[in-house]
Amino acid sequence: MSFCRECLCLFPKPGDAITTPTRKHSNTLKRYGEDVTCEQVEAVLLQFSQDTDECFLGQEHNWECGCNDGFYGYLGTESESDILALHWASRVSGILSVVGSLFIFQDFLRGKDKKNLYRQIMFLMSMFDFVTAMGWVIGAAPIPTTDMNGYDSNILGASGNDDLCTAQGFFVMLGYGSGFFNNSLSIYYVLVVVHGWKDYQLRKVRPYLLTVPIVCALSLAFGGIPFYESVWIGCWMLPRPYTDDWTAVGFSFGPVITTAIISTACQIRVYWRVRATVRKARRWSMDHRLSQRSEKDKYTYNAPANTTNQSSTAKQQEEQPREEEGSAKKRKFSCNCCKNSPLLQDNAEAAVFWQSAFYLSSYYICWPILLVGVIKADSQDYAFWMALSILAPLQGWFNMLVFIRPRISKWYRSKKLEKEKKRK
Repeated sequence: MSFCRECLCLFPKPGDAITTPTRKHSNTLKRYGEDVTCEQVEAVLLQFSQDTDECFLGQEHNWECGCNDGFYGYLGTESESDILALHWASRVSGILSVVGSLFIFQDFLRGKDKKNLYRQIMFLMSMFDFVTAMGWVIGAAPIPTTDMNGYDSNILGASGNDDLCTAQGFFVMLGYGSGFFNNSLSIYYVLVVVHGWKDYQLRKVRPYLLTVPIVCALSLAFGGIPFYESVWIGCWMLPRPYTDDWTAVGFSFGPVITTAIISTACQIRVYWRVRATVRKARRWSMDHRLSQRSEKDKYTYNAPANTTNQSSTAKQQEEQPREEEGSAKKRKFSCNCCKNSPLLQDNAEAAVFWQSAFYLSSYYICWPILLVGVIKADSQDYAFWMALSILAPLQGWFNMLVFIRPRISKWYRSKKLEKEKKRK
C-alpha cells in the first residue's frame, strides 16, 4: 500500500507513489526526535484523520518520499515560479526599506541638530529597520543546503549552513527594536504635546528612551539563538505545528502586543490633548467676539419702534428660535462640520498628532500581519503569504515617507502661495 495514493489524509496527485522507501523522514526527526523511513511513515499516517497536525505535516513533506514529483510546495506554492515570486516580493520590499533607512541615516548625519531627541530616535529606529530589511533582502541564501539527515533541503535559493542561518535569525529578531523605538517616539510626543516639555526637560528621559529599546531588542535576539532555523524564505523561529513548542509565539506576541498597546495608548492621549486645546482656543475666540459685539451695542442708538412694526417684530421673535433650530439641524448633517474637527485645524498640535499617527500606522501595516503568519503557519493561502512578503519588510520605507511628509507639506504650501500671489 502506498500512502501517497491511498492515505485518507493526503489526497496526492493521481499516480503518485513512494520512490524512496528507505529515506528517513526529516519532519519526524525534527518534531519527535525519531528516525522514521518513508515506509514507516506510511503506516503511521494511516492512523490519523485528515484534520490532524500529523496529517498536514505528512502531506506537506510527502515530497521527501517521491510524491508530487519531488516538488516541495510550501506556503501555498504550486510551482517554482510561485516560490520565486514570494522571494522577490520580500526582496524588493526589503530594498525599499534599506533605501528609506539610508535616507534617514544621511539626513541625521548631515543635519546640524544632532542633539534633537526626535531625530536621535528616528536615527536609531532606522538602524534596526535597516538590519531587518537586509535580512529580508538576503532571503533564503543562509538556509542550510541539507536537512538533519543530510538530504537536500529542497528550499529554493538555499546555499548556507547552520551558522549563517542562526546569524540571519539573530539580525531579523533585532528588528523588534523598531517597535520598541516606536514606543519611545510615542512617549516623546506625549511629553511634548501633552505635558509641554522643553529640550532641557527631555534631557532627563533621553537615556531611557534611547537605551531601553536597544537592551530589549538585544535580549530578544540573544535569547532566540538556540531556536533559529529555516522558515522557507529565510531563517527565524519555526512556528507550530512544525514544532511542538510555543517559542515562536512567545517571542513574537509579547513584544508586538506590548509595543502596540503602549503606542496606541500614547496616541489616544495625544489626540485628547489636541482636541481639548483646539476646543479651548475656539471657545476663547467665540467669547472674545461676543464681548466685542456687546461693547459696540453700548454705543449704538436704538430708535423707538413704530407701533405698526411691533406686531411684525413679535412674530419675527417667535419665528427666530424655530429658524435657529432648523439651521442647527442642517449644520449637523452638513459637510462643513468636518472642517471644524480638531484634527483638521492648521496648528502645531494637530500637525504633531498626524505625524505621530502616521508613524503608528506604518507600524500597524507591517507588524500585525507577522503575528497572523505565526498563528496560521500551516495556512496554504498563497495570497496571504504574498501579502506578508510585501508588507512585513516595508517598515523602513514607510518611516521614511512619514519622516519627509512635513517637508513635502511645507513645499506644497509654499508653491500654492506663490500661485495665489501671481494671480493677484
